[in-house]
Amino acid sequence: MKVIEKWGIIYKLGVDVPVQDWKSKVQIVRKPTSQWHFKLQVSKRIIISKTETGYAVRGESFYKNDMGTNQSLLRRGRKLDIKPSTVDIGMPLKSDKKKSISNLIAKHYGSNWLNDEALSFFKSAFDELPLPSTSTSRDGNEANTELFCLEETLDFDI
Repeated sequence: MKVIEKWGIIYKLGVDVPVQDWKSKVQIVRKPTSQWHFKLQVSKRIIISKTETGYAVRGESFYKNDMGTNQSLLRRGRKLDIKPSTVDIGMPLKSDKKKSISNLIAKHYGSNWLNDEALSFFKSAFDELPLPSTSTSRDGNEANTELFCLEETLDFDI
C-alpha cells in the first residue's frame, strides 16, 4: 500500500467512490443471456457497434468470419437509460466472526502478528486488540488463548 500511496492516489470504495447497484437496474433493461441472438459461451469475438437507436452487439464463433447479425441486447421497448441507486457499504461483522479471523491469523502468522509489517493490511482492523497471550501447559507446550475482537466494523483499505 505504501508504494501505491507514494506514486498514485488511493480511492476508498464507498468513501471516495460511491458504490452503485448496477446489476438490478441492468436486469430490468437487458435481455437474459439465454435470450440473446448468439451463444455467449461459444463466442470468440464480441463486436459492439453504435446504431441510430443505441448499440447493437454481434457474437462471432470464429476469428476470421463475420457471419453474425447485429442486434440489440435490450428488451423490447426499453432504452439504455440506467440510473443506479447508491448502496450502503459494509456490514458489521459479528464478534464470533472477528474472533475466528483473529485466531486464524494468529495461528498462521504467530502470536505477534500485529507487529509484522507485512500484515499492516489487517492491523487497522485489530488496532486496539491486546496481543494474544500464551500460557504454558503441564507438558511444556504453549497454548494460545482466544483473542478478543473489537465490536466496531472492519475498515480494510484497498
